[in-house]
Amino acid sequence: MRSLAISFFILSYTQLIFAQELTTCGQLADEPPGCFLCQTTTIFENKGFTPEYPGQTYECGDIENNFWISIIPTETTVVIDIFSYNCASIYGIQYILYNQQLEPVSTCFSNFDLPSPLNAVNLIPGELYYLMVDGLYGDVCTNSIKLISGVYIPEAKTPQIKSPENIPDTVCIGESVCIELENQIPFVGFEWNTDFESDIQTFAKGQNACIRFTRPGLNEIEISSINPCNNPDTSVFVSIFVKSPGINSFLDTTICEGNCLEFYDSSFCNAGHHFYYHNDGDPENCGSVDLIKIDFLPNLYTKESREICKGDSTFWNGTYIFNQGNYTYHKPDSITGCDHIFELELNTKDTFYSNRVYEYNEGDILNGIVLTNDTTLVYNLSTVEGCDSTVIYRIQVKKSSTNSPDISKEPLTIFPNPNDGNFFISLKEKLNTETDITIRDLSGKIVYQEKKPKNVSQFDIRTKLSSGIYFLEISNSQNKWLKRIVVLD
Repeated sequence: MRSLAISFFILSYTQLIFAQELTTCGQLADEPPGCFLCQTTTIFENKGFTPEYPGQTYECGDIENNFWISIIPTETTVVIDIFSYNCASIYGIQYILYNQQLEPVSTCFSNFDLPSPLNAVNLIPGELYYLMVDGLYGDVCTNSIKLISGVYIPEAKTPQIKSPENIPDTVCIGESVCIELENQIPFVGFEWNTDFESDIQTFAKGQNACIRFTRPGLNEIEISSINPCNNPDTSVFVSIFVKSPGINSFLDTTICEGNCLEFYDSSFCNAGHHFYYHNDGDPENCGSVDLIKIDFLPNLYTKESREICKGDSTFWNGTYIFNQGNYTYHKPDSITGCDHIFELELNTKDTFYSNRVYEYNEGDILNGIVLTNDTTLVYNLSTVEGCDSTVIYRIQVKKSSTNSPDISKEPLTIFPNPNDGNFFISLKEKLNTETDITIRDLSGKIVYQEKKPKNVSQFDIRTKLSSGIYFLEISNSQNKWLKRIVVLD
């Protein structure tokens, strides 16, 4: 028995929203729907849980270590007695009942002063509710929860077949037999088993099924009920004899995935058992039938990812491609006869572009050149990612009515240059304001920044820059200089 088993878990009520799988008694959960209690009295601790639900708003106050229990009322009123003892502090616990939208359907209860049972009214029998138990002010206790009245405890019952008299004793091979079960109580699952390999197709949330037998002989169907409280399975059995005469042939074949098997005037495109019927007019033979079993041979699949700079191209499948996207082609496999599917995922990286504007006074010196007019400096470079980048420095020269007699002299000196990231800046005159020292890389990113005090003519700069070309900017409220430095670490 149980050579083929398919399990289904059904809910008799709709609009249930779960954050996780239902757990059984003894396996507490820190979020709804929580666990089911499998007996009227259960004892456990509220230890090791987190206050993720119900979120920022909580009618009882703060939450610290809450856990959740699933409650299904059998009446409109539910009475639950909760008693805590062996508490780590003097506060005890608090508890409240929610509906599935996390809306309170009871007031807050607490055993801070005296134990009081939870009494919730106007509930809907058969609906799912959530009971949250939380340590008051973070207290951890041993909690005894007793279901007084109006609460359903899940139990497995023997499945009841609807209209068993309509189930045939004998069927032809390939013929469907549908079995429908009576409505069951909430949170009961069903497991279907047959002696031999069969096709089982379920409907109506899994509690009903249609079965097609692929082998002749006496077949027995077992339908078992299961539920969250791990009660012993209870089963019902149905015996059906499958006629064997009338089978012309049995074809067991394998085809490539995505293809179809052409058989006489029909096409079979799905894996599994299929039946091709010939009408020979003999009802005792159930007609003449060919039994076909199809297995799929999977196509070979190769997936590759590449990344290129935007504007570049890559060679793939005999051609150059440059647009970002997914590309696929099929190549027949000479050994299996199935396709070898190649897929390329191409991503493109943006190139970097920076356009920066600097303002200088007429006569300032930049890179050894006396500035007299606006100019533009353009640098093309390769970034760390390997894509070309462009950095543009637009130099705007502010004209003055008179020229300083020292206009051609360097106002500052950097030494050494190149350097290892440590160097000095020497000014010809002390500045009467604080000075900002900023170093940028070629992309314009600030890699060093420091403010120097006033009335100082020499600055000691200590950095940990890697090798490369950088731009040093020295500025205060009256002056601004831009220098290029080279670092060789």
